[in-house]
Amino acid sequence: MIEPGTADTVRHVGVAIRDIMDVSNAEKELAEIVGTAKNERPVQAFLEKYPRLFSCGPRHVIDNLIISQPPLGAEHRPDFAYVFFNSTGVYLELFEIESPRMKMFLKDDNFRKPYLNAI
Repeated sequence: MIEPGTADTVRHVGVAIRDIMDVSNAEKELAEIVGTAKNERPVQAFLEKYPRLFSCGPRHVIDNLIISQPPLGAEHRPDFAYVFFNSTGVYLELFEIESPRMKMFLKDDNFRKPYLNAI
């Protein structure tokens, strides 16, 4: 247990503040990248810089088990692979990034082929 007023309390509060500041900075940086990137490489670099963002939402990603561009057989490399857990178990998930410029839908509201290939 962390006692109020101890060095541990100060350290934990400091970590929490840094996390909040990192998320705020990350949000601004991501908005700029998405607005200006011509391809997926800047998004890849951003997620490598802020791997904690993989833990947003219901997933609890194990930080040291996020792998950038792991080989998947001889021909494929997903952008990331990571291990996460929830109340039902531990899972490996592959994560593929596409260009922020890629259009997702056709005029008839069906998905475009490049988007489906990414899935």
